[in-house]
Amino acid sequence: MHKGLKKGIAVLAAVVLFCGSTPVDIYAANTVTISTRKDFLRFAKNCTLDSWSAGKTVVLTADIDLGRVNFSPIPIFGGTFEGNGHTISGLNLEQDGSQLGLFRYVAEGGVVKNLKVEGNVTPGGSRSSIGGIVGENNGTITGCSFDGTVEGKDTVGGVVGKNKGEVRECSASGEIHGELSVGGIAGENNGFLAECRNEADVNTEYEEKKQELSDIDTDAAAILEKYRISKENTERSNLTYTDIGGVVGFSDGVVQGCDNYGEVGYPHVGYNIGGVAGRQSGYLLGCDNNAAVHGRKDIGGIVGQAEPYLWLNTSADRLDEVRDNLDILHDMANQLLDEAGWLMNESTGIREKDGEPLSLLLTLETGSTSVSMPTAEVIKSQLAEVGIDITIYGTEQMQW
Repeated sequence: MHKGLKKGIAVLAAVVLFCGSTPVDIYAANTVTISTRKDFLRFAKNCTLDSWSAGKTVVLTADIDLGRVNFSPIPIFGGTFEGNGHTISGLNLEQDGSQLGLFRYVAEGGVVKNLKVEGNVTPGGSRSSIGGIVGENNGTITGCSFDGTVEGKDTVGGVVGKNKGEVRECSASGEIHGELSVGGIAGENNGFLAECRNEADVNTEYEEKKQELSDIDTDAAAILEKYRISKENTERSNLTYTDIGGVVGFSDGVVQGCDNYGEVGYPHVGYNIGGVAGRQSGYLLGCDNNAAVHGRKDIGGIVGQAEPYLWLNTSADRLDEVRDNLDILHDMANQLLDEAGWLMNESTGIREKDGEPLSLLLTLETGSTSVSMPTAEVIKSQLAEVGIDITIYGTEQMQW
């Protein structure tokens, strides 16, 4: 065999053996590995542009300590962050602002999973949409946990401040504080929360100004004025602490299979306080509360205030089914009236029996909310279809 050919075969064999024994990562160009604090800080800086993380997978291979580091939150993330069960500890965010957490924003399509975070998120300023892990989530957060303190003004949660995406199998422990829409897992949920567990205490502390002996006024007019102001401040405070829940403060999305083990609320303070949700107008199923709930008004073991939820299926098949059922009811009504001897007068369109028309009087009280005039007109129209004549008569509602 030709010497050059032999050499070529030998080189090819070596390449094959190398490839067979060494795994080749075809996604290496789109994979970022973080194993040190320096790596993590570089990663956070790169996320200033929302386009940088799109399509990338970020893999955490070691625990990271952010203690004694001037750390600014990750601005926006749209890739996949794989925490591998590792912990980012020492998080301490105290700067002014809103949409704050380890991540400020997780974009639509972004994923953060299997990550543990420990620390304190206690900013100043506007303090809206504050979360232990994410300020505002439009993607997916799954298998993550937060342990520490989160404090803000409104839309405050142990894992996410505001959720517009999905949060699954996440947990929180420590303390959560806020004034409006505050929850152990999420402050506000417009998306999907499932299989989450809260062990953090939520709004269990209340600061009330104590009067000193030197503040006591002996002037009668001044005393009355101070009493009026104090009463107004108390009422304002009670209204301020609103929509507080063990899992979520306010939800018009889906909350499913979530449990609360953290104490919620402060005695005689706050409205819409619930063991799972403070206020909800969405869908809540299979949730459990195992801790005490305190407040002033609208307090519930599961939900403080449950607003009506209406689900309309307006698909073509469903509408056809409704029309068929209405036709069946129409035929049944005609049959029952025929059997009772009330026969249709084809010239008048009104049923008669022994020469007497089938007529009814519907009396409405002016100002009554039981039946409105538009509703009465609908009733009249529907009954006319089966030959019943309705006369609507209005009277003044009696005042006592």
